[in-house]
Amino acid sequence: MELVAPSIDTATTTTSRSGSAKEAADVNFNTFLKLLAAQLENQDPLNPLDGTAFTEQIASFSALEQQIATNANLEKLLENRDFSQQSMAVGFIGKEVLAPGNLSPLKDGKLEFTYQQDEQAVSTVIEIFDAEGVKLKTIDANTEAGQHNIVWDGIGDNEQAAPEGSYLVRISSFDGEGLSVNPKSLVFQEVKGVRSDGAGGVFLDLENGENISLSDAFTVREPREAVVNSI
Repeated sequence: MELVAPSIDTATTTTSRSGSAKEAADVNFNTFLKLLAAQLENQDPLNPLDGTAFTEQIASFSALEQQIATNANLEKLLENRDFSQQSMAVGFIGKEVLAPGNLSPLKDGKLEFTYQQDEQAVSTVIEIFDAEGVKLKTIDANTEAGQHNIVWDGIGDNEQAAPEGSYLVRISSFDGEGLSVNPKSLVFQEVKGVRSDGAGGVFLDLENGENISLSDAFTVREPREAVVNSI
């Protein structure tokens, strides 16, 4: 009568939860001990149980229990990390974060936005439009790869000051072959809420209805006074 201990791989893949795996391991180990006791009691005195096989079976179950305990500890660490991230994210509510977008407010004679391009361009042009789609300003911008901050003083190409409100920013950037280098427009958006996807991801809900991962919130600041007008 030969006993074969369940392999560690088999036991750990039967369930994704450490608690269920631990229960299964306990059942298997108790069954193993009962079978072992029966084998020792009924073994042939002239052909006793192989001590090496016995030791290997015990070691296999010991390794299994250690692995399950390690998985349980890792789950606790991940839960604590997620809770810590959510707690930190709550502190972002009411703050402004730099996030993808193309609407930016003009307030106190200043409109701010950022653009990111991953490669060198030959030409980069920024156009600013009002709520009716009328182009107010054209800016020849930096063509270097990287992130560039722009501040517009609200003075249009006609030398007239634009009223306070939200304005549409459009960025066009091309290489030597006339192909777009796909610049990304980034604007400051107020954080309205925080949520979790249930799988460890924490997201910030923004005022424009979009959301970003907490890990993408590289720049955070106190909000400027809200601008009521919008496009």
